[in-house]
Amino acid sequence: MFDLAFALSLIPEMLQGLRVTIIATFGGFAVALLVGLLLEAGRRSGIRELKLLCNGYIAFVRCTPLLVQLYFVFYVLPGYGIRFAALTTGILVLGLHIGAYVAEVYRAGIDSVGAGQWDATRSLGLPAFATWRFVIIPQALPPMLPPLATFSSDCSRKRPFWRRLPSSTCSERRMLSLAERSATTSHTQSRP
Repeated sequence: MFDLAFALSLIPEMLQGLRVTIIATFGGFAVALLVGLLLEAGRRSGIRELKLLCNGYIAFVRCTPLLVQLYFVFYVLPGYGIRFAALTTGILVLGLHIGAYVAEVYRAGIDSVGAGQWDATRSLGLPAFATWRFVIIPQALPPMLPPLATFSSDCSRKRPFWRRLPSSTCSERRMLSLAERSATTSHTQSRP
């Protein structure tokens, strides 16, 4: 039997979960865009060690599960005196994880610009900033948008991993997924 009063009593909790999800999604994706840009710039630099470091980071992050990275930041780093709140930890780890994939999107988008375009900018004598601003980025951006949109949705889908963190750092309402809480509530308050 449907209980309207009970359903309405869940609305504040659902709105709080929506708020945290929106903050985590936009925050994590903003970090991912920045991390991806820095990684791709490092891979395209002329410094061999920086290229190796960026490639190693991307390979390591893409080959380890998000949950392992989350546990490492939340449980291991505090042993070295580095602590973050649960929401901050989630945003940071999500951004660092998705950022490795975003770097690959940037690489593919930039590599999709034909070699003739690069040659044309060199033959015209365009400076590097003008080359990137007026020639490369306008052509590289359209193929990057669909995969970037996919990774932005990944930020919201991967947020339920945070419910595994202890509730002492963040209220339990923010940490448990809505489905888990509603299942628990329906079992304890079901009516015959």
